[in-house]
Amino acid sequence: MIDHREKGIEDNAEVEDFFASDLVIFNKLTINDWVKLIKLCDRQFYISKSKILTIGQINTAIYFLVEGHVRIERRASDTTTVLARLSGSSVFGEMSFLDGDIVSADVVAEGTVELLRLGKDDLDILVESDKMFGLRFYHSLAITLSQRIRVTNTKVGNSKTGTI
Repeated sequence: MIDHREKGIEDNAEVEDFFASDLVIFNKLTINDWVKLIKLCDRQFYISKSKILTIGQINTAIYFLVEGHVRIERRASDTTTVLARLSGSSVFGEMSFLDGDIVSADVVAEGTVELLRLGKDDLDILVESDKMFGLRFYHSLAITLSQRIRVTNTKVGNSKTGTI
């Protein structure tokens, strides 16, 4: 359940407050890039146990986790497997955002969550008007995906069963 949402952030100082302390995601973007991007985002707040994304839904946005924690999970029969836990300065929803396929895992708020939702249509307009921004954005996204694959490879390599 969404507690409430607001459109974008207008103040550059707020942008710096969000990301200056721990800018580990999308670190190819400049502060000016972030200002442009965040002005397009919907600011959303979720309460504990709210589903932000649900398996099987169509997703046309990417989400930047500003504050709080989310759990990425999949259900099979009567068992739920936690795939990852993300905290502030993380991104999610990127797989379905990129490939246009349905959401492959539930994303659930663990406690109160603040996030920025960037719609694909808004991003496409920005990328069309600023090609270098687009290059930096998608380069950053590729790095994020690469890092996640490395973490998964490490987990699989350390598993006792040796099977995926």
